[in-house]
Amino acid sequence: MLKGFQSAVNLRKWDLGLRPTLLAVSGGVDSVVMARLFALAGFPFVMAHMNFGLRGRESAEDAQFVADLAQELGVECIAEKGDVKGYRKRNGVSVQMAARDLRYEFFRRVMQERGIERWLRRIMQMTIWNIFLSICIEEIWMWHGGGYGRSRGM
Repeated sequence: MLKGFQSAVNLRKWDLGLRPTLLAVSGGVDSVVMARLFALAGFPFVMAHMNFGLRGRESAEDAQFVADLAQELGVECIAEKGDVKGYRKRNGVSVQMAARDLRYEFFRRVMQERGIERWLRRIMQMTIWNIFLSICIEEIWMWHGGGYGRSRGM
């Protein structure tokens, strides 16, 4: 799986090994897989986690999980609490818009403070997630006796 990830990164000419990347890590499967793949590949990165507290105890547990993951991977994790409700009232926007605005501002500020030139946007996360799933499906296909020249249903 790691080889497939590294090949996909090289094929797309992403220079992930040269400069640190800010990874937005929510604690969900896609961002955790992404962080683990970056760590296994040896790509330099910093994790960022925004806790809006909208889900009470679950939000706090996610924040702790992300902090523990960063410690396990040996990388820095910058976490911040965002006041979505206050932002929403002040700016007259939806919860989703308030969360997005606060999150993007947080990422920009962290990047500026740390001299990081890029952060992994959701589209790139989904690309990496699709690469991961493709690799898993290919490995399962090959394991079950499939092959590139064969055509059969799963």
